[in-house]
This record gives sequence, C-alpha cells and structure tokens, in this order.
Amino acid sequence: SAVERPRPRPPQRRRGGTAAAPEARHAALALTSAAAASGAGQMRSGASARHNYPSWRLVGVSNAITAVVILCMSLLQVVRRDIAPLCTLGVILVNIITKALKIALWRLAPPAIWRRPAESSRDVERDPGFPSSHTTIMTFIAAYFAFYLRAMCGWSVVEAVLFAAVPSVGMAAARICDEDHTPAQTVGGVFVGAALAKLWALSVTALLGADALARGEPAPWAMVLVVFAVGLPMFVWPLPVKVARHMQRSAARRLHLASGPGGGAGAGDEAAGAPAGVGAR
Repeated sequence: SAVERPRPRPPQRRRGGTAAAPEARHAALALTSAAAASGAGQMRSGASARHNYPSWRLVGVSNAITAVVILCMSLLQVVRRDIAPLCTLGVILVNIITKALKIALWRLAPPAIWRRPAESSRDVERDPGFPSSHTTIMTFIAAYFAFYLRAMCGWSVVEAVLFAAVPSVGMAAARICDEDHTPAQTVGGVFVGAALAKLWALSVTALLGADALARGEPAPWAMVLVVFAVGLPMFVWPLPVKVARHMQRSAARRLHLASGPGGGAGAGDEAAGAPAGVGAR
C-alpha cells in the first residue's frame, strides 16, 4: 500500500553487516585479551601467595634455635652456677627492656622502622618488630658468655668475638628467613643485645666486685631456683603458641593453593571461551 514503509534494500543490509563485523571482531579480541590478562594476574597472585607463606622448615629454624638455647641455659643453671643464673636474670631484664623499646618506637618512630614484613604471622600494624626480640636475647646471651669466657678462661678477643657472633648471626638469619623481621630489625637486635650485654657485665662487676666474672664462685641454689622458675616459663610458653599459629597458616596456605590458582584458571578459560563464541556468531 501507499502508506506502508518500504522494506530495507539488501545492499544496505550487506553494508551494515560488513561495517559491524570488524567491531565485533575488535570487541571479541578485547574481551579475549582481558580474559588472558585476568588469568595471568591470577597465576601471578597464586605464585605470590606461595611466596608469601614461608616454608615450615624455615619457620622451624628460629624456633629450634630458641628451644636449644633454653635447654642449654637450663642445663647451665645446674652445671655452671657461677654464670648461668646471672645471665638468665639479665635475659629476663633484657626481655622487659626490649618490649618497652618496641612499644616506644611503635608510638614515636615511623612505621618503616618498626613494621614487620607483610608475610609475617604477627599483626604487622599492632605488633612492632624493632628490635627483634629473639636476636636481641640471643646476642645478649652470646656476648655475656663471651665476656665470661674471656675473663674466666683467658680467651682472646678474636675467639670471644667469634663465639658471640656465630649464634647472633644465625638467629638473625633465621628470623629473616621465616619472614618475621626485616634485616634492619635483626641488625638492630644485634646492636641492642651487645650493648645490653656489656652494660650487664659492667653492672655485675660493679655490684659483686671487679673480678666477679673471673672468680667462678657458684651462685646460691636459692637464686638458681628463683631465676629458673621465673625465666623458664617466660621463654618456653610462647613456643607451643607459635607452633600452633604456624600450623594454622600452613593449613590456610594449602587451602589457598588448592582453590585459588585452579579456580582462577578455570574462570580465565570460561572468560576466554565466551568471546570466541561471540565472534563465531
């Protein structure tokens, strides 16, 4: 009829189709590229997650060193009553001083100094890491015994320095490897521990005489028992808590690796397959 709208001509339909085909292909390519980038990002995040969880073997190094030191100090309480109780009493004081120093730096210093690594099992915002307590205490024990061996047994300066350096550096390396402290925090622990050991040795000689470290007189058994009863729980109790924490993190790591990267790959495949269907249509 005269009022009926004419039907579109075939050439116009062909021109419209030829014009839309490149746009569809470009859209399909863009979606495919986005899906591929998403899959690559998920693979990188999976690799990052694997990196962000330290191996339980590395985590166990510092805990094992701590346990060995506690055992040795416990035995020395009985075998060498002339040095071990005084050293353990100093360790108790150093532990208190280190915690106070951490809190002070947490409140006053920039976060770059006290914040633990992001991979740490601790609360990186509320549990400051400068200085490393493990490294500080280990250095204190090693340096104080080095002063004792130099005074009592006549060790040379080189021998005393090596005796103090080996366990201190070992503990610092262990704390870095299990990603609980930064290198700067462990280096700070070494210097703080050495300084406190020297200060404690001077305090002992000032209170008990200039030859207190060289006399080798055993401390009274009452002092040994009191120091042992106070110091042992302070350092033994955190160990099972840390082991339980790391076991929980290992379980979370296995769950993350089992679900995260595989699920991401499947999602990426589905996203990559959808644009291909659009392009085919």
